[in-house]
Amino acid sequence: MAYSVAISDNLAYSLDVSDNLAYSLDVSDNLAYSLNISDLLAYSLNIADLLAYSLTIEDYNIPMPSYVVNFTSFTGLTGGTATDLDGLSATVLNLYVTGTVAEMYLTGDIALKFRLRAIGSDTESAPWIIACDNDATRVWELLAVTKEGLPSTYNSVTGLWYRVWSVGSDGSATVSQDETGFSIPA
Repeated sequence: MAYSVAISDNLAYSLDVSDNLAYSLDVSDNLAYSLNISDLLAYSLNIADLLAYSLTIEDYNIPMPSYVVNFTSFTGLTGGTATDLDGLSATVLNLYVTGTVAEMYLTGDIALKFRLRAIGSDTESAPWIIACDNDATRVWELLAVTKEGLPSTYNSVTGLWYRVWSVGSDGSATVSQDETGFSIPA
């Protein structure tokens, strides 16, 4: 049997033998390589074995509701109406997988971030936990409150939210907050 290898550029090279044996050689950096055909002949490939295996590629759809959902038309958290977070219909809630993060935008540049999760032993406690009126197995859990893009913290004594930011110079920083707080609708 006569074998030949043609190496003329930097592409992948193949060695084809007309006696039903095929070998391939990849030379991608044009360095010196040697191929000992007698070593290759020691290995055999049974095509029938390969054909016995099948590969099925199924569609993989990432459910878009598992990402952030923006609620811009809501005006409240509770009340059960179409403009309240707890009033989402069962049809709409079924679109969202557990773990979905929702952002709710209110007037006054206030944004609330919630995560949909299993109810556990929680009862509604607005704004921290909002029970879904149309799904008794899940609740919305408050993750964050921001105003004008700044994180906010809740003061249980005043019952208000306060924007928080760091101020300072020369490597030192202190936390500052608004003098007047704000409230979010129930």
